[in-house]
Amino acid sequence: MLRHLLKQGEGQDVLDAARRAGRELVGGDMSAETLAAVSREVVTLEECVRMMNE
Repeated sequence: MLRHLLKQGEGQDVLDAARRAGRELVGGDMSAETLAAVSREVVTLEECVRMMNE
């Protein structure tokens, strides 16, 4: 799914949040902001199905 979003010029924020989360976890603590960023819904189920059918 993320690969498809990146091809459309979207999703970079998800990758950035995942990298930040990894660094914070190694440091021993994850900020509430980072946790919210990596926990949010990227696309709805309907959007996912539509994208995969394109």
